[in-house]
Amino acid sequence: MIIKECKYVYLILITLSICLLGGCIHSPIVRCATVKERIVDDSVLAKKTYLELNNGTRVYGTKLKSPFFKNVTSIDGKEFQNSEVRGYSYGGHYYLYFNNKEFLRLVEGYVSVYKMTEVTTGSGFNTTSNRSVCNIYAKKGPDGVLTVIRFLSELKAFVKDCDAAYAMVDKSSKEVSKLIKKDHLYLNKVFETYNNNCK
Repeated sequence: MIIKECKYVYLILITLSICLLGGCIHSPIVRCATVKERIVDDSVLAKKTYLELNNGTRVYGTKLKSPFFKNVTSIDGKEFQNSEVRGYSYGGHYYLYFNNKEFLRLVEGYVSVYKMTEVTTGSGFNTTSNRSVCNIYAKKGPDGVLTVIRFLSELKAFVKDCDAAYAMVDKSSKEVSKLIKKDHLYLNKVFETYNNNCK
């Protein structure tokens, strides 16, 4: 009986190993480490501080109070309701403000790409642990819906209406992973190709 149980455990371990090597369990291709921050906006490059309102107006200043502190965001004492604010530039970075969260912009254009790190709390037997989870989000146009993109299938679905960008990812996960290893800006180039060819 014990030998039979050992055989089952051994078979399960072998199956798991094959799955991990062969790709039964898909790991995310689009990760925070695979999309880099590339700043295009001159004001952000110059490390200017400004609030960007939903209508596209920029309010420049020097002292910014982040939305996290209260229900209004202020710059140099001028207050705006959080619902009026699209995002802000501070310290050479641009942050989208959405749903009471801040998203760091990585790619700028009709397709904008962001990353956001959240700390999640998990509990086990007599233990509680925190872990940081970083995800990549993308949207089309200023009023587009933020879409989380982790897997190749999600990336393909997002860029499928742009032939040039889609051709860059219409490959197997293994092939795309190799291309990312070879060129650390490969995924940036996918989104930039969309912005240059299909906006």
